[in-house]
Amino acid sequence: MKCQYSDCNLEVSGDRMTRVGVPMKLCSSHCLLFDRVVQDVEYESFVSHVFDKTLHCKVEGCYAKAVTDEYCDDHWFTLFGNDHELSKFETGAVRSNDADNVRYDLISPIAIEALAVTYAEGAKKYSAFNCEKGFPVTDLLNHALRHIYLFLGGDRSEPHLPHAMWGLGMSIHSYKLWPHLNTDLRGEGCVPPKEKTDDNI
Repeated sequence: MKCQYSDCNLEVSGDRMTRVGVPMKLCSSHCLLFDRVVQDVEYESFVSHVFDKTLHCKVEGCYAKAVTDEYCDDHWFTLFGNDHELSKFETGAVRSNDADNVRYDLISPIAIEALAVTYAEGAKKYSAFNCEKGFPVTDLLNHALRHIYLFLGGDRSEPHLPHAMWGLGMSIHSYKLWPHLNTDLRGEGCVPPKEKTDDNI
């Protein structure tokens, strides 16, 4: 049987009875600590004075183990966790589940390395942040599709797939950050963009 104090996992060595009649089965270490205080002390006083208070929830009157930011699970969620539910691990650790809708850990390291090599080649040839100056999605996709079709046609003269991957990634980047560069995309229903004239340039 495990010690009943907090999350102590040591084997029980003996029993201790508090003034309020709450029997506690404790390991040898916690028995010794219990014996150092006055025997008629109440359970709450035993917990709050014998043990380091920083181990417990800092909400007054709560003696549950502090897990996150000096709060127990329940009080942390009540005070801070309204936007996200908590994920609990077998170890007892908890954290918000705000990253559960993304799985960076599933992205292929092989593909990422190939993409990183492509970035290194581009940085050496054009400068590190040349692409941040801005490319329209149409140009990026045109080059990416060229690499894809060259690869499908059997061309292995250069790493077409990583180059296409770079183009697709920068297309997402461009579409999100540079709408002014992407006014020539087709609209919903495959509607062609308005042709540029001297009046609407």
